[in-house]
Amino acid sequence: MLLLLPHHRCLNHHCSSSFLLSELPRNSKQGTKKNVTGKMRKGNRVRDLKILGKGKREFSGCMRPNVGVQNTDPIRGHDSQFSNVILNFNSPTAQDTLTPSWKTSLEHLKGSLKEVPWKAFFQNRSVWAMIYGSFCISWGNYNFGAWLPTYFSKELHLNLTEAAWVSILPPLAAIFFTLVAAQLADSLISRGVEITLVRKITQSIAFVAPAICLTLTVLDIAPSPWLVVGILTGGLSLTSFSFSGLYCTHQDISPEYASILVGITNTVGAIPGIVGVALTGFLLDATQSWSISLFLPAIFFYVTGTIVWLIFANNKPQSFSEKN
Repeated sequence: MLLLLPHHRCLNHHCSSSFLLSELPRNSKQGTKKNVTGKMRKGNRVRDLKILGKGKREFSGCMRPNVGVQNTDPIRGHDSQFSNVILNFNSPTAQDTLTPSWKTSLEHLKGSLKEVPWKAFFQNRSVWAMIYGSFCISWGNYNFGAWLPTYFSKELHLNLTEAAWVSILPPLAAIFFTLVAAQLADSLISRGVEITLVRKITQSIAFVAPAICLTLTVLDIAPSPWLVVGILTGGLSLTSFSFSGLYCTHQDISPEYASILVGITNTVGAIPGIVGVALTGFLLDATQSWSISLFLPAIFFYVTGTIVWLIFANNKPQSFSEKN
């Protein structure tokens, strides 16, 4: 058995841990005079213990089998909330306990997954509107998050310091617009406006606003680079309205399965971060055009996302279990 003792400095020069880990014979008891000398226990306090006896070894602070943990504050001298935790991973008793526990957990997980109405999810138009909306909003977020500094530096000819600073403007402005969107949505709902209409309004702003600003950038009508920065900051930050639109819909239509629906839409929404960023770089190398590689694909997804959302989104509660 191993005893993990606190110490004000590590005795092993290759270890940065503040614990001294020593091994005791399996048939010994911690804290007896036969195996431990130095300052003995005072109440629940353990101070500067030295391990004696046959088979003594010192280890760095790493995980070992059959570890006994005595976590004591070396400064104040009292046990912390994690004191007297015994972790006997290799003991037969622990294995007998963990194995059924894991089996029970896996069986419970399998049973839970079978109870989820997967078929009903993918037969629902509102769910598909959320899936595609999540993909579209993520396409812009991931791609502009990755490529905007390079665009500012290469295309607008800002130096690296300026490009770095202005690249954080959209997410900073998004904090403000998130609060505005939340207040707007709550105000409309409190006035009796239907929830579906509220979600369509806020999500349409999240799609249409950046599409307009990106179109203005592609048309190159801004007289100065800093005006382009302002247009892009305004457009991209308004995507935060989706927090009062798309990302509220899971809870609106099914509080029971909201977490699973979020998992589905977020999984699809992660695809642009994997594929979209690389595809943008490939198109940029092939065309040497920021409009073709970065802006036009984002405009396409924002526009089509708006159309799909307005046609198919419905925030009325759905009874998925009955459909399954």
